[in-house]
Amino acid sequence: MHDPNHPAGPVVEADRLFALGAGRRRWSTVVGRYGDEAFEVALSLVRGRVVHLACGVDSRGILGGPRWWQPTEEAAVAVSTARARTIESEQQRDAERESLATALAANFPEVASALRSARSPVAIAVITAAAGDLLAGIDHAGPRAFAQAHFDGTKAHDVAAVLTAANVPAAVLEQLGLRRGDRIGLGGPIVVTTTDGSVDLAPIRGPVALRLDQPHLGISTTECTVVVIENLQPAEVVCARHPALPVVYTAGQFGDDAACLLELLASTGTRVVAIVDADLGGVRIARRVLQAAPAAEVIDVGAWPHPPRPPFDPDGPAMVGLRALADDPLIGWFAASVLDRGYPVEQELATLDIVRHRVIRGPDHRDSSS
Repeated sequence: MHDPNHPAGPVVEADRLFALGAGRRRWSTVVGRYGDEAFEVALSLVRGRVVHLACGVDSRGILGGPRWWQPTEEAAVAVSTARARTIESEQQRDAERESLATALAANFPEVASALRSARSPVAIAVITAAAGDLLAGIDHAGPRAFAQAHFDGTKAHDVAAVLTAANVPAAVLEQLGLRRGDRIGLGGPIVVTTTDGSVDLAPIRGPVALRLDQPHLGISTTECTVVVIENLQPAEVVCARHPALPVVYTAGQFGDDAACLLELLASTGTRVVAIVDADLGGVRIARRVLQAAPAAEVIDVGAWPHPPRPPFDPDGPAMVGLRALADDPLIGWFAASVLDRGYPVEQELATLDIVRHRVIRGPDHRDSSS
């Protein structure tokens, strides 16, 4: 029973939830959870009017050890009321989501479907905000402005990623003002063309960052070889040392728009040479290059002089990913080569030598390539 000589103190919320999670808990269950602190926890719950604690009493009226506890009527009513309110609130939110999805269905069926199928609180919140803006004809000056308008912070959520993962079309992101143009870096004698004209990048030291959401974007070169480089600093150095060499800087893994440009270059018979890190990320980028330009030459930088590195975690994600790619028909040889070495090799140290000996002078046999 509640002891009036001891005013109620604060109750740890986790203890409250555990105490109210069952109609009655045997003392052995309580001890199994709290060990030596079981009695102190029980007293705090009794004083907080959360549970009644039952103890044994012998024939002489002497109080024995605890036997069980059960929630007080006051606490049980509070829990029942809170649960009812939660259910009512969830039902109301579900009804509002369905009403919003119905309003979207005619003009934005993909958004309506995304809203109905969303499960995580973040996805529901972001898609709901986007849906309201679509119906109201509101657009934003980018994802950060959207996040600030709806979530009181420019970095609250990666809203474009959430919507893309929910299969919201790119055209809808464009309408909301949320689609940021993917970028690629270009340097050397490359001509960029759009519906509004053309730009020759040869006089500019690259790589120059180019937004890929340009109307009818195309690139071309009169040179016979293009080098594709994963990392920025090697790309900058190659552009500075070899200004007559066309350079494509991927900024890591690249999307469909950049792949289309590589495909365009390769379709004209231009030789494409890819220099990437010899690790899981580099293997994946190289595979993407080969998908766009099947005749591309992929250089294994690990076959060039380099200092040893700490090995991969045998059960880590890098080894798991490399094993999965070791039999890949496009890039299996490269993944297997990285696995055999057992550690990553970054491209920076070897890039200039590779450009001098493999790209400009032509192929030799200092590495394994497809």
